[in-house]
Amino acid sequence: MMAFKAGVQLVIEQDGTDCRLDMDPVLIEQVLLNLMKNAIEAMVEAQTRRPHIVVRTTVGPAFWRVEVADNGPGLSDNIKKELFTPFYSTKPDGMGIGLNICRSIVEFHRGEFSVNSTVAGGCVFWFTLPLRRSSDGT
Repeated sequence: MMAFKAGVQLVIEQDGTDCRLDMDPVLIEQVLLNLMKNAIEAMVEAQTRRPHIVVRTTVGPAFWRVEVADNGPGLSDNIKKELFTPFYSTKPDGMGIGLNICRSIVEFHRGEFSVNSTVAGGCVFWFTLPLRRSSDGT
């Protein structure tokens, strides 16, 4: 709804591979919602032309990877260095805890969480979660 109101196109690209995860779906949903909300707010603030977000999932040999990519203003190297510092925010009214909580949730699930810049501008926040191992160890 927020994307629609802001005029942001939302594209979902799912890997069709089945996988099993040990995760709390509500917590992972909150991570995704926070990443999408941040991307929308950044693009609106920057008045990005034809703003869009691509949420992409892929399944690797031992992990599930989720990417939230936008075509917004991107992040400078200085901001990237501070991004996960508690109480640091790029927003005037931001509390600086959202991304820290997201990272903590992913790490609690034994995953990784990070951000990359894109060549065309914008950024990609991504996280991985380990696949559930079967009882035979595979």
